[in-house]
Amino acid sequence: MASAAWQDDDFPGGRYAWYVVFVFILCVLFSFVDRQILSLLVEPIQRDLGLTDTQFGILQGFSFSFLHAVVSLPLGWLADHRNRRNLLMAGVAAWALATGLCAVAQSYEQLLVLRICVGIGEATVVPVVYSMIADYFPPRQRITANVVYHIGALIGASLALALGGLLVDLLGRSAAACGWALCGWAPWRLSFLVVSLPGPLICLLLLTVREPPRRERAAQAAGSAAATWTFLRDRWKPIGSVILAIAVGGFSVNIVATWFPAVLVRVHGWDIATAGVWFGVMLGVSSISGAALSAPLGAWALRRHGIPGLVLVMAGASAFALLVASLAVFIRSGGDAVANVGLQFFGMFVISGLTASLLQGLAPNEFRGQVAALNQLVGAVFLGIGPVMVGYLSDRLDPARADLGDIFSGTIWLGLVLTTLLFWVAVRLNRAAARPVAA
Repeated sequence: MASAAWQDDDFPGGRYAWYVVFVFILCVLFSFVDRQILSLLVEPIQRDLGLTDTQFGILQGFSFSFLHAVVSLPLGWLADHRNRRNLLMAGVAAWALATGLCAVAQSYEQLLVLRICVGIGEATVVPVVYSMIADYFPPRQRITANVVYHIGALIGASLALALGGLLVDLLGRSAAACGWALCGWAPWRLSFLVVSLPGPLICLLLLTVREPPRRERAAQAAGSAAATWTFLRDRWKPIGSVILAIAVGGFSVNIVATWFPAVLVRVHGWDIATAGVWFGVMLGVSSISGAALSAPLGAWALRRHGIPGLVLVMAGASAFALLVASLAVFIRSGGDAVANVGLQFFGMFVISGLTASLLQGLAPNEFRGQVAALNQLVGAVFLGIGPVMVGYLSDRLDPARADLGDIFSGTIWLGLVLTTLLFWVAVRLNRAAARPVAA
């Protein structure tokens, strides 16, 4: 429990706090672009480097998530006990450099190592942002601040993804369109280089962010691994059930993020630019509307039922996504696929919009970064499994019996079944547990 009852006046709030949220939005936007640009470059990279679908699934799945997961907990501890702003700056610099170096990768192995480095750098974002927002805003404003951060990032990420599709198409039409010496490179290499360029600017912006005082601290000593272990041991059922449900939901979300453009190209005959634009539009509309709805739903549920109320809203959103995914058998065109996946994303981003507030409410200050990191660690495993599973099945199954679209829809449906069941279990466990610190 928190050692003191903090009043709203004890938190900075105000315009500067919202400016910090804006800077965090730019950081997560940049991370999303560097992470997702690979999904728009499936075909040219496979052609130039001779990659299989399984190898590509590893690049977008396990290569990003493996060391991302390994370093999450120590990075979470650093976010709980060291300067969070500086930690995030180091992460931004690391993943920007790794993304730029992807432009010169000459083999699958080189690209694999660089994608691992991108994952390590991006592992700093969630522990730092979740922890700092909780110290900039009082409990009654946190859901709003978290959802604004989430929606802002989604707007920018959707726009960037759509523009990324146009960028890839433009570079593919004519290398001369760049007008500089590197135009002899393949367009996919130039794409990696271009999206890495904002990194130094983001680092400069982070210099304007002040480290806030830590609030809502635990009553017990919390600076050691033993203290973390004791806290997690005492709270493993309510925290663990939520983290597992969120992670399995990420399994389905990352399948869409990795393979949906390829499904539109291979199964429905769309070109890369069209697939990128419509994927970006779909992601923007569905995710932003889902996250926007999460704010009033979450605020109402929190007032009425506390933390279990937030989990209940997430369980209902997962059930909605599962219902929509069950209708995938009726998909006959690319437009049908965009509409169906968009509605699934609407439900899943209600969950995503409430995740930060839920994790902040489940832990006091000294453990928030580590709980967020634990959520990343478990989530990274499932984020990695999904894309690889689709790639593996695509390589192994006879296309006459199951094409990429069938495999894509079937694995998403399976993930949503498990997600929905796990969230309902989490509702029961959180109702049974004593309420932790106020969210």
